[in-house]
Amino acid sequence: MLSFQKGKNNSIIFSGTFRLALIYVPLFFIFQSCFTTRYLDPEKGETLLVANHIEFEKTSKEKVKNKATLTEQLSQRLQQRPNRKLFGIRRPHFYYISLDSIDKTKFGLASDRTMRRILGEEPVFIDTLLAKRTAELMTTFLQNKGFFKAQVDYSVKTNKKNTKAEVTYHVKSNGQYLIDTLIYESKDNVIQEILDSLADDSFLKPGEPIDISLYEKEVSRITKYLINNGYANFYPQYINNLEAFDSSDANLNAQLSLEILPPPNRKSHQVFYIGDIYVFQNFNPSIRDLPKPDTLYNGIYFTSGGKSFKVKPKSLKNSIALKTGELYRFEDVEATRRQLGALGVFTTPTIRIEADTLNPDRLNFFIYLTSNKKWELEVSGDVSYTVRTLLGTNLIGLSVSPSVRNRNLFRGAELGVIGLDLGIEVAPFNKTNKINSLDLRGQTDIFFPRFVEYPKVWKSLTKTKLISDSFYNKV
Repeated sequence: MLSFQKGKNNSIIFSGTFRLALIYVPLFFIFQSCFTTRYLDPEKGETLLVANHIEFEKTSKEKVKNKATLTEQLSQRLQQRPNRKLFGIRRPHFYYISLDSIDKTKFGLASDRTMRRILGEEPVFIDTLLAKRTAELMTTFLQNKGFFKAQVDYSVKTNKKNTKAEVTYHVKSNGQYLIDTLIYESKDNVIQEILDSLADDSFLKPGEPIDISLYEKEVSRITKYLINNGYANFYPQYINNLEAFDSSDANLNAQLSLEILPPPNRKSHQVFYIGDIYVFQNFNPSIRDLPKPDTLYNGIYFTSGGKSFKVKPKSLKNSIALKTGELYRFEDVEATRRQLGALGVFTTPTIRIEADTLNPDRLNFFIYLTSNKKWELEVSGDVSYTVRTLLGTNLIGLSVSPSVRNRNLFRGAELGVIGLDLGIEVAPFNKTNKINSLDLRGQTDIFFPRFVEYPKVWKSLTKTKLISDSFYNKV
């Protein structure tokens, strides 16, 4: 029991029981933490890993910037981590005591299993092979950050009983190389001109570290530009790894070379244009023979299969960003996929691309649309209980909200919603007036899947050249 009283000068005098607790509780945790090692057998290599340390050598050529961040990033490469602690006790202690099954009941064995699963952890023994692997991973990471001459070694320190071990990783950064200049190279003259025009926006700018993350961003930037400017078959694999050449050992600067490789068996990359576009409504994957296109609207072929169109071609045309004869743009393909799926009438569309047999620089697009259910019924409800202390009567509330959705109201992918809200509040213990309130509401909404502008402010801005036609079309 904890008790205390005030002494002279308002000092607090603790009882003897509390003083003993202050002494023995910390000792209890100290001894408990030592109990873990009594289960170990060092002769079998059972030396507990208790700590990892990362130290930067002071003999490095230059100071390491953002050392705290770099240390955290290096720690993520650790292949072995010490066991966690619970109240100052390493979790393997609970693991070991839970293994003792002598003279225990079923309840005791079940408790041990629970302890082993929740509190315990299997002991982590020092593994020098994993420590070596960690040092290698740290070295590779540093080299990818521009520390090309970095070296990471490790040392292991154990206690006298050889039951506990600490691993220290010694990092020699030897300076971080910075970008001096970047040169783009390509045997494809057109690609070379494009690269030169994009050079100002490069992530690999002079003065920046030669970091692999910047290289990956640069690869993504170049690839994104090319696939959105006709190069449908361009992939990141065509961008070669960076080559670095020392331009000044004293300042640790390097000249970089980034090469775009040609495609196999060709001297240049092919530019593609949009060919024919085919849209198949009511597509059924189980049917092999697809009906032939029978309707042409604004340069797009639609297939009805002899039936009336589920959605009018005019409405679908507004959701297709592809246009015959225009340069291939991957963004337009994704926009078409996204906009057709957003109509709600169809599931996520499938878009197949084929090279035109007569025009090798043309790509034909086949858009397959599988229908969703046209009608959808949704019902939601709520139950509430209100305590009214002053009035002395409590209320029970019940509400239900059914709604009906039509995903293609006027065959233009319009969404029509009719909903009702029905609610009642009753006072079951009120003898005179059991119904407190009634609520009945109806709501009808229609959503059109196209941009409707009135008055035509945005359109008039395109005529004054304040905004471009392409921006207006994106809106």
